[in-house]
Amino acid sequence: PYDKIFKNIRNLYTKEAHFPLGFQNRDRGKEWEEKKRELKSLGKEIKDFIEKNNLSDVLSKDGLQKMIADLESDDFENFFTRGEGRNPYKKEYKDKPWTKTIDYYWELLKEKRREAVKVYSENFFYPYIKVLKSFEDKIEFVKKSDEVVFIEDIPKIIYSKLEELNIPDIYIRLGSRLYHYFIDEFQDTSPIQWENLKPLIENSLASGGSLYVVGDTKQAIYGFRDTDYRIMKRLYDKKETFPCVGENHKKDNLLINYRSGKGILQYVKDVFDEIKKRKDYEDFDDSGLYNWDYKVGKDLEGYVCAKVVYNKKDSEDVIEREEILNIINYCIERGYSYNDITILAHKNKQIVEISSWLNQAEIPFLSYSSLDIRKRRVIKEILSLLRFLDSPRDNLSFSMFLIGDIFSTLLEKQKIYNVDSKKIKDFIFNNKKTTFLYKEFEKSFPNLWDDYFDEPFKYVGYLPVYKLLCSVINLFNIKKNFDDESGAIAKLLEIVKDLEGKGKNSLKELLDFIDSKDEDEYESSSIFELSIPENYDGVKLMTVHKAKGLSAKVVIYLVYGARQKNDTLKVYEEGDKATVMKLNKSYKALEDKYNAVIKKQMINDLNSFYVGLTRAEEELYVIGVGEDKGKSEDDRFAKSFPVDLIKEGEFGKKIEGLTKRKSEESQIGLGINISNNLTVQTQSPSKLNIEEKRRGEYIHLILSEIYNIDDFAKINELASKYSIFYPEFTPDEIAELIRDFLKSSDVMPFFNVDKTQVFLEKSFVDDNGMIRVDRLIIQKDEIQIIDFKTGEMEDDYKKQLERYAKAVKDIYGKKVFCFILYIDKKEAIEVYEC
Repeated sequence: PYDKIFKNIRNLYTKEAHFPLGFQNRDRGKEWEEKKRELKSLGKEIKDFIEKNNLSDVLSKDGLQKMIADLESDDFENFFTRGEGRNPYKKEYKDKPWTKTIDYYWELLKEKRREAVKVYSENFFYPYIKVLKSFEDKIEFVKKSDEVVFIEDIPKIIYSKLEELNIPDIYIRLGSRLYHYFIDEFQDTSPIQWENLKPLIENSLASGGSLYVVGDTKQAIYGFRDTDYRIMKRLYDKKETFPCVGENHKKDNLLINYRSGKGILQYVKDVFDEIKKRKDYEDFDDSGLYNWDYKVGKDLEGYVCAKVVYNKKDSEDVIEREEILNIINYCIERGYSYNDITILAHKNKQIVEISSWLNQAEIPFLSYSSLDIRKRRVIKEILSLLRFLDSPRDNLSFSMFLIGDIFSTLLEKQKIYNVDSKKIKDFIFNNKKTTFLYKEFEKSFPNLWDDYFDEPFKYVGYLPVYKLLCSVINLFNIKKNFDDESGAIAKLLEIVKDLEGKGKNSLKELLDFIDSKDEDEYESSSIFELSIPENYDGVKLMTVHKAKGLSAKVVIYLVYGARQKNDTLKVYEEGDKATVMKLNKSYKALEDKYNAVIKKQMINDLNSFYVGLTRAEEELYVIGVGEDKGKSEDDRFAKSFPVDLIKEGEFGKKIEGLTKRKSEESQIGLGINISNNLTVQTQSPSKLNIEEKRRGEYIHLILSEIYNIDDFAKINELASKYSIFYPEFTPDEIAELIRDFLKSSDVMPFFNVDKTQVFLEKSFVDDNGMIRVDRLIIQKDEIQIIDFKTGEMEDDYKKQLERYAKAVKDIYGKKVFCFILYIDKKEAIEVYEC
């Protein structure tokens, strides 16, 4: 169950970051074991009584007896979900003398079950939390070593700093004081984001500043990321205020809708007026869905056609496909262009399916999901090659590149090697158990290795990633062979250049960045998306989440039923506390908590439904998909939430007399031209000694934790600690080298200092970006900058230290002396002062 365990732990790690106090679960393992013993003991006692009085045949087969069987088999999940409504014995026996005892046992068992399920529910995910906590130190160690901060960590880091510092200290760290705050999309704020902002806003308001928030709680659709529209609701209703302001704040309602025609808006209002009458949704007005008014800002009639279609179970016919194609053709015949039409669905996989329908029907389309360059085959293959270069043990990535289109096309055009795709596939199959596949490839195909792989393999880690990528594009003729992917290739180069500008210069950092931006089932990451030519005439496909804030003349909204999972990880919130629980609608003792969590989820889904219905300007076509069960007419058709909310029929009025517009042709993804001759300046092989560079990194890591001579005693420990990353070196030898270096007469004075004067791996920002100083010693009248080097003196070293010195002098205003400490030579050389 590795995948399930990993998924739950990763889910917990991400979710906990959204709550200021983290999860409040405590270890209730012993308590749960005690509850289990009590239940099993009671079950045995009841069973003994039943057998002693020969009651097995007179008691109901459901209920009591099945619960006892669950306890005997340790099936507590079934035990907790069984209903309590049935009488434990048949009606004709109700006056028997033993019924009082059975009634007593029945009530006692139910009471014990209600007590136990509370412990069971809260303790169920605690082992996952415990595993996560046990890895925290290792995770922090890896993040520190890789100089990485996870996006989800940032709010928690800010929260902890706000706890430590007072407001003036914070503004000193920020470098300026903020008086006025404007927050857009306020309904999508998470609890920890709001807790981080509140003290700063409170301070600004008390100093004459201002807070201006804009949002629409009806469009709060990011609940799956633990945002909470109730934060805005409380502020709006004055249930939460700032002490210095009290209830003295202004509220405005923006009632004019400038997007949709009046027929569409009236339909949406009618739908939600009907929803609020239904018993299941009568208290779902928290987000404002049931209490809204509107004024039409556009002189448009607006038209809606809504219907529910039913697919037969196990049938290959897909009725919604034909509905969509018919609507598109109908709109085109009436004068709309393809790019006037947008198709919406709730999940990316549904968009992918719709893409295949349009492709088969030869209808031009633009899927916002396919704009993500990571989904394009050529980019996937380039990334596979980069993953192999970053980790030569990665046989899978190397294999994926070898059998991909890039290498296959190259082989097809370069006949001189007498190698084809089949030969490569056979080679991979025959070497599937090889530890290092690339070594076997080098032996089997030496010419191919020398001509295409040797150069990037040799230069990885030394060339900047941008230049390495350009080298790969040139070597494998990617631009020439896949000219239609120029836009995607250019986007990848743009991302690499942007990361380098932020100080992320390694291949590992690029790959980690790409992997960390995982899309979810609702939305893909915009960072990797190609820009869209305005004049492209194609139907647009996107998720409802992606469409938020957008509009189209014609919207086709495809709605499938959403299935609620009863046994997944749930986060129950009570005030500022969040607890991870296993909740099931059958856990009667936890019904209130289950309903609270499900209510939040369903309001999020209702909001998504609202957003989907309000994207159209002129015409809205809603297609709900139900299931034809093929049973009797009374029980044949099934509609699940939110399909069951669709009001079927035609409403409003179509626009007549449309003039057909001719769109200019354009090609997706192009707009950035890449030179066919990307130049790459390579360093001489003598400067690219991989072993020497890794040795230097290893030594630097150890020195990054040595403040003064008091720390010399832990050199061996540090060498052993970091050896996991550098297995080719002997820790004892590295430790001895560092100890001799530090104790040398030239170097010792720089470590015979007070620990409070020393800063290690200190970061600064100057006009050219981020810089990091190995060692900074701040004394009363001067500052010393120390840079550790292995190998020989190079001209670039002095220029580098001059830049460091100017940045440090600008900040501290003291005289600055720069030294290079040569580890192998055990020398200290002053190279610059200012």
